[in-house]
Amino acid sequence: LLAIEEFYATIASGNKICCDNKGALFTFGKKSKRVPKGRSNSDIHRVIRTINSRMKSTYLQRHVKAHQDDHALLRNLSFEAQLNCLCDNLAKHALQAYNHNLVDSDERGPRLLADSRLPLEVARVYVEGEKQTTDVSKGLSYAMGRAKARDYRATRRKNPMEPETFDCIDFPALQLALRAKPQLY
Repeated sequence: LLAIEEFYATIASGNKICCDNKGALFTFGKKSKRVPKGRSNSDIHRVIRTINSRMKSTYLQRHVKAHQDDHALLRNLSFEAQLNCLCDNLAKHALQAYNHNLVDSDERGPRLLADSRLPLEVARVYVEGEKQTTDVSKGLSYAMGRAKARDYRATRRKNPMEPETFDCIDFPALQLALRAKPQLY
């Protein structure tokens, strides 16, 4: 809606925004001025905030049940439900294309597209190849602590560990397994 509004330099009323995700409708309906530090998916929340602040057109939000085409013929669905099915298919194909177009990196870390930013996203921060979508200090602290631990284990006199061996440890999985355990572990 914002793209149409800005491209055609027009403001419209009576627009209808339909979505099969109630949480997304709720989030889009919020008119917050700030995105709190540490909020998950803060990059997306900031883009939504930018859209809401720039958009002048009025709209109504409506929830549409998901995957209605699993139980009925597409032609028998409402127009909004048909559009939702179309959007689901387009999103599915976009994700598949994204996975096929990933750039393989020789370095450690996840594979990234050359330009993987959101529309209207002004800035983004990556730590060890991973986009930080919440509090940046968490990712930085983890990366710096991991580097210090790696160096410490490599230079220990008693039972030193090769850096390559240290790199083979799956710390996120270890952290996940220990999360439910008491602090003693």
